Amino acid sequence: SSDATITASDTEVGTSAVDGLSAFSGSSSESVQVTAPSNAGTYYYGACVDAVSDESDTTNNCSSSVKVTVSVPPPFTSYYGAYALTIIGGLDNPRPVVGLVVDQRSEQEALNAAQLACQADGGSVSGCSNPISFQQCAAVVFGTDHLTDSASNSSLSPHDAPTLAAAESDGLTYCRTQWNNCTVAASGCNSPSPESGVAR
Repeated sequence: SSDATITASDTEVGTSAVDGLSAFSGSSSESVQVTAPSNAGTYYYGACVDAVSDESDTTNNCSSSVKVTVSVPPPFTSYYGAYALTIIGGLDNPRPVVGLVVDQRSEQEALNAAQLACQADGGSVSGCSNPISFQQCAAVVFGTDHLTDSASNSSLSPHDAPTLAAAESDGLTYCRTQWNNCTVAASGCNSPSPESGVAR
């Protein structure tokens, strides 16, 4: 029931067969397994017996109620992300190695995870040792030098980009003011459903 008064018109959640009871003093112990609603709120449970023929008073056929409060924990809103990167190979063929993680529960967990991801992808311990954290969306973008067309550089989009697409667009826009052949190497957002890019 949505209120504390249990009546036969409330939503039925289970039944149990009971043999006839003696008038005034009869009793029976019954149990029914129920599942509380998934929506947060206050609910009331009770039991009613069917009226029998020639019953003189049917106003007492329902029990008092038992109050059940359902609470739904709020979603996390303070997820952290981090990235770590290093460049390996010569200037003629540099290869970015990026470790990017999202939805970590603490900033330190994000930094540690990004460093390990960078090393797992082949980055050096020293090159991956200075990860940077972010709290919304970020993108790591690489480009080649305007003059030599051989050196590699990276830029990170603003940390407060509202979406993954905005982060990548911001990173590419900034990179193109300084470099040629800009491409997104890694990107991600801190959202309950993590979005992460891959090297490409």
